[in-house]
Amino acid sequence: MKKKHKIIILLLLISSIICYVGFTFLTKAPEKIETKAVFFSSSAKDLLFNVQKNDTVWSSKIVQLKGVITAIGSKGITLENQIYCQLKEEQDVANFKLNTLISLKGRIIGYDDVLEELKLDQCIKIIPTL
Repeated sequence: MKKKHKIIILLLLISSIICYVGFTFLTKAPEKIETKAVFFSSSAKDLLFNVQKNDTVWSSKIVQLKGVITAIGSKGITLENQIYCQLKEEQDVANFKLNTLISLKGRIIGYDDVLEELKLDQCIKIIPTL
């Protein structure tokens, strides 16, 4: 084989490997919230107080919090009038009742300074252990 052909075959092989690795990385399923470690665990009011001090530190952190349900929407619930929790698809809003204390685990996606509202996604209900 000529040197030119060897180089072309080598380049094709390298590009195929790069494409395979890139494809498997991009199509990897996201890690489930249930298996992620909790960064902060406390009451909803404590979490909100800490996030208001410096919201940039809290982005994408996994938190577990307790609070009273003050509103129920079609895809989520609001705790303590200031923390909106978008539920995972497996969670059904029909299982939640207003003015009840609940424990949730979720990921912080942002804090809205204007509305003074903290937003979480992938929220799941935590069942207390006895």
